[in-house]
Amino acid sequence: MATPPAGDPVAALNARAVAMRWGMHVDRDLAFVQPELKALCALWREKARATGRPSRADFDARSLKAFLPHVSIVERIAGADGAWRYRFRLSGTALVRLFGETTGRFLDEFIPEPFLERWTLGYDTVLASNAPLRFVSRFELPQVSWLDGESFSAALSNGAEPPRVVLGALYVTPKRQTGAAG
Repeated sequence: MATPPAGDPVAALNARAVAMRWGMHVDRDLAFVQPELKALCALWREKARATGRPSRADFDARSLKAFLPHVSIVERIAGADGAWRYRFRLSGTALVRLFGETTGRFLDEFIPEPFLERWTLGYDTVLASNAPLRFVSRFELPQVSWLDGESFSAALSNGAEPPRVVLGALYVTPKRQTGAAG
């Protein structure tokens, strides 16, 4: 396996996902299959035109109405030990049906090991990237192991400070069977 270019968080995450057999891939080409994700990406880009990266204030309930059941807003916060933790500020109703209520909770409170590293690294990658990303996942968590997911994720501006908020939207489909005979 080739070593990812230094400073390329997407390549580093994809390399780690392959090495660990995580069943996920980040696509920076944004080849969305789900039309709603294409539309959300276009909305993010439209709002980014003025400043380079939109802020949380640029996305109200009205602008997100078509996507709201699938939207999450996640904030990176320094924990008491100095390590980063991710707190869900908003979880849409479609996400609540899949993962339970996560609004107000930290990622490490409901995603168990060994899955926590891949989720944390995913959010770290979004915040380190200068562009929206497409994630394609074959879920392994027991409550969603029968699903595949496609998601849009992008950092939101925090003024002059480094970004710490991720806007995401996840759509799922039943897992495609591989190797099934006709």
